Amino acid sequence: MFTALAFIVPAMLGAALIWRPTVPPVADIDPALRAPGGFPDPGEWRPRVVDTGKHTFQVQGRANPDGKGATLVIRPETVLLKPDLLVYWAPRDDVAQQITDDAILVGSLSGTSRRLLRLPEAAASGDGELLVYSLAHQEIVDRIALRDALAPLEFKE
Repeated sequence: MFTALAFIVPAMLGAALIWRPTVPPVADIDPALRAPGGFPDPGEWRPRVVDTGKHTFQVQGRANPDGKGATLVIRPETVLLKPDLLVYWAPRDDVAQQITDDAILVGSLSGTSRRLLRLPEAAASGDGELLVYSLAHQEIVDRIALRDALAPLEFKE
């Protein structure tokens, strides 16, 4: 058994190194996202504060220059007291209390840390809304209208 493992483990390690995903060169990454951690520098980032009535979020986003989707940075100002928070993009404002089939999962939230979300192509126009959903409680915790969040990224001069 040990003799077999002596050949199998190095072969598996070599295969994993060969087939691992490639990381894009820094030159191919959007300049606004090149800061450490993939977020704009906190000293330069000017988020918009969106108060939904339930919670307050700092958000800043914009349509991608290539017209394919949008990029959004979101940060809750307080810890949302629900477990397993997922963020979905829904193509239209809907009063449904559950996630519908046309909603697309775009990321998750944790504490008060900033998250970078890549929104689908249909979101570039600013239509729809972001749904903060608690997977454990199976309920929509909050809604953010996308038109309140998408605007050009602003930087201090």
